[in-house]
Amino acid sequence: MIETLFVVALCVMMYGMFVGKKATAFSLELFLRQMKLYCEEQQFSAMQAGQRRTIRFENDHALFDQESVFYPSGITCEPYAFAYNAAGNISKAGTLRCANEKEQGTLVFQLGSGRSVVR
Repeated sequence: MIETLFVVALCVMMYGMFVGKKATAFSLELFLRQMKLYCEEQQFSAMQAGQRRTIRFENDHALFDQESVFYPSGITCEPYAFAYNAAGNISKAGTLRCANEKEQGTLVFQLGSGRSVVR
């Protein structure tokens, strides 16, 4: 009985070590993809309403036209701000740089139609 509990505990610990690291590695990319989707939502909202939408990224949260979205624990970003005009075009190109404990990632915003790419 004790041997079985020991084996189960060992398996749980190994699972946590390997799967936990993999989940952390993907969390920054998933976060950046989520931020990209939030930005695209604001772009479509700007076009639909015919109004400017402002996006501001701070160290620990983002403001999407005055709505705050806080980052997951351990993720920080460099401040960056831009806006979409009524036609859905971005006001300025730039790069959002974010990091967690183990890696760095970027979300690049391009001029024109406001395309963005996660790198």
